[in-house]
Order: sequence, then structure tokens, then C-alpha cells
Amino acid sequence: MYSQTLRIHSARPLPTPTAQRKNATLLRMVANFALQSVGGHAKAQSFDVLQNAQPAARAAQHFDATELAEDDDASIRLTNVGDIRFTGMATPAETGAAIVAAQQEDSEMAIRTMLQSSHMRGTFAVTTFSTGEKVGVGQWQFTAVRGTPTEYGQFSIGNTDEEGATSLALAINRHPGCSTYFQAMANVTDVYVWRISVPPNGGSRLVVDTGKHTVTQITAGARVVVRTAQRTTFGNFISISVVGAVTPGGDTLVGGAGDQGAADDLYQQTGNP
Repeated sequence: MYSQTLRIHSARPLPTPTAQRKNATLLRMVANFALQSVGGHAKAQSFDVLQNAQPAARAAQHFDATELAEDDDASIRLTNVGDIRFTGMATPAETGAAIVAAQQEDSEMAIRTMLQSSHMRGTFAVTTFSTGEKVGVGQWQFTAVRGTPTEYGQFSIGNTDEEGATSLALAINRHPGCSTYFQAMANVTDVYVWRISVPPNGGSRLVVDTGKHTVTQITAGARVVVRTAQRTTFGNFISISVVGAVTPGGDTLVGGAGDQGAADDLYQQTGNP
């Protein structure tokens, strides 16, 4: 399992395919352009390749605003990025929605474009994973293995329930498809799962073996996740301070790029065709 990000700098943009054909067509167009550049038939001025030793994830942190009173002002300050300012609402779900709206509609472009957020959260309460056990997040399945996972969609049962929960959260955040729509965080033996956006297929139901673990399906609330839109280490250096009755999960965004919290597992190569 590895993650690579390729940036191609050219005099002209690649055409934008239609939404119906976007995924396969866009990948084919990028591949063709790269091959044509190598052969001298297209002109790429330069390129950057970001590589990870491990599967890449986005840096994230969660915030609890359940104690914020109605009409009380609050803010989440992300150092060198900006402030997410919002006001407590009549219900926790409305407060969570206000935080998300504040991020998405912020006057600072960095807040709007570098970050994503959600107040739609569910929970896996873990009780002893077994090898081969399946866990479902929307259309994606995750399989428990003993030892280090070797494929996307696998997580380790670990030696304790906490280790199993941590590995499941990391597997969700590293998965190329699932992590586009969901963000997970482990808290002791609970795995919180936020829905960032609605996936086109499969819905967003959380599924486990009947009677073994406890599942709370995704609903709106005042517990919000904020994450970087890109899979890099940069978010790990964004420190956090808050004003108002808001409890952050940590002092910084964490978990960007390969390992959970690592800052040295990404490197960039730059060149000319």
C-alpha cells in the first residue's frame, strides 16, 4: 500500500471530461498526457511527485461544542490558516451545522478550500475483534487481520480493543475510496466516523457483526471534525486554540500523510520531462 501524488505543470490545461465519465476518462487523459510528454509530443514544463512510504491520510481534529449556549459566540483558530467563527444555536445539531457552515462559507479562502468539515457522526463501540471479521462503512468493507495490514480495507485486531479501534480508524482514513466520503478517529475503544459528503453508491450505514459490537448510526450533532482537503503532512503543523465552550480533541491537526501523526514520511521529487 503506497500513495503518490503527481502534479504536471503545462502551458495548457487538460480538457475536463463530463461528470458521467469523469473518473476513468480523467485518469486516462492524465496518463496519455504524461506518456506524450515523455515522447516529446506534448509539452509539460515540469512535474512534481509526492511520495509516501505508507498509505496517505488527511490531518484532522475533532471539536465538541455541546456545551455552547445559544447565541454565545465561539471560534476555532487554526494557526497560519484562520478562524472558524460561529454562534451557539438552540440544539446541538444546529450548533454543529453552524460550525460546518462557518468553515464552508468563511471569508478566508484558505479556510474554505484547504479544509473540510462535518457534524454528521456515528460510532463503533468495539468489543474484541476476531480475525476475518468484517466491518462496513457505507459501500466499503474492512476485514480484521492479525498482524500488519497489507492491503487497503484491512485493519489489525491488535493485542487490545484499543489497538483494534485505532487500526480500524486508520484503515478508514487511508482507504482511497472510503476516506473521500468519511473520516474516522479512535477514542479508546470507540471509533467515531464522520460523513464528509454522501457517497454516490452504498449509502452511509455502519455495519458490524450482530450483537458483538455496539453501533450508533450517523446523525447530526455538535461534535464536528475538521480535516485538510489534501493528503499531506502540512496539517500536522496547524496548531489549535478555541474561544468559547468548545473542547478540541487535541492541540493540532494530526494524522496527515502516511503514519498517524508522522511528519517525515513524505518527500517530493521535481523534474522536467
